[in-house]
This record gives sequence, structure tokens and C-alpha cells, in this order.
Amino acid sequence: MSNFVPPDYQHRLQSAGQQSDDSSWEIGDIALELEKRQMQVLFEDGEKKEVLVYYEKEREMTRDEFWRGIGTWCGKSGGTVRDCHRISKSVPKYIRYRYDMLSRSHFRVMIPYFETDDELKQLCEQALEWGDDYGGRIISVEALTRKLKQDNGEPPAWIAWLKRLLRNAEKIRDHEETPPDVAGWAGDVVRDAPQEDE
Repeated sequence: MSNFVPPDYQHRLQSAGQQSDDSSWEIGDIALELEKRQMQVLFEDGEKKEVLVYYEKEREMTRDEFWRGIGTWCGKSGGTVRDCHRISKSVPKYIRYRYDMLSRSHFRVMIPYFETDDELKQLCEQALEWGDDYGGRIISVEALTRKLKQDNGEPPAWIAWLKRLLRNAEKIRDHEETPPDVAGWAGDVVRDAPQEDE
């Protein structure tokens, strides 16, 4: 934690962060409410299908159109609204209030690591305990990310990036429209890539 920030600035920064979190939670909660209002359940060939309906225009609405429509009113991009919705949907209000010392960014990092509310509460308690390693302050989002990955035995990030690179190189190499020199280069990338056991 940086010590160069004077106490009065620390308080201002904390307040600004809290306000930002509050507005993002609000956007996500409103998106959830609107989703319920605009959602219609259809049955096609015995299959249940949920669709968003633009009732005023009497037509279906895409998810992107839904996010952008909400974003228009709060000055945010559709992607930002989608992110707000995802986090609000994953973290019930009672848990947010109970663990209000954790930021929205903390909760975003935790999302892949729980399936039930009880598992989320356990993660929150663990995050607070890890604060003991940081002089009693709340663990930073970066440190929480590292701790969660270590505890779950996840490989380092570069391994995931390498796998993605190799998958894309294979697609480039094998695509019918790829020029021969580019396909050759992509083939070299795949052939010369290190193996996981190296």
C-alpha cells in the first residue's frame, strides 16, 4: 500500500472509490430489474427459450441492444453495463452489505471461485483474513487475484496466453484464405512452441 498519499487525500480517494462502486452496483441492479421486465419465456418444440422483448416496438431485442439501451441513459458503454449486470447478478445485496468493506472489484475477482452464496461468504471471510498479511488493511485486488489463483492451483497467466496464441496460430495456418507465407509462419509458431512438460 502506498504511503506517500497524505491522510486527507486517502479519505478523498476512499470516498471517490465508494461512490464509483455505489453507482456501478446501481447500474447493475437496474439492469437486473429491467431484464426481468423485458424477459419473456417462449416454448419452441417443447424447449424453453428466454428472450428479451422490446414491447413498445413489439419485437425481440438482442442482448447488445439491451446493454446499449441502458448505457445511453447512464453514459456508459454496453460492455460496462453488461459487466455491472454480471457482478450484480452474482453478488446478492445482503452479502454486499455484510461485506461492504470489500470493493466491487474484489467481488468481480471472486466470481469464478464460488457457486453458492455460502461459498461466496467463505471467500469474503478469507479475503478479510488475508488482510492480516497487509497490516490489517483490506487486501488489494491484485493480491487477492494472486492468492485465489495460487489456492486453486491455477497455472501462471503466461501459460493461458501461450495456449491461446497456439490455438490462433493453428486457425491461421489451417484457414483456406490465409496467404501461403502467413500460413507458413503460423505453422512455424505451432511447430516451435515449447511443450508443457519442458
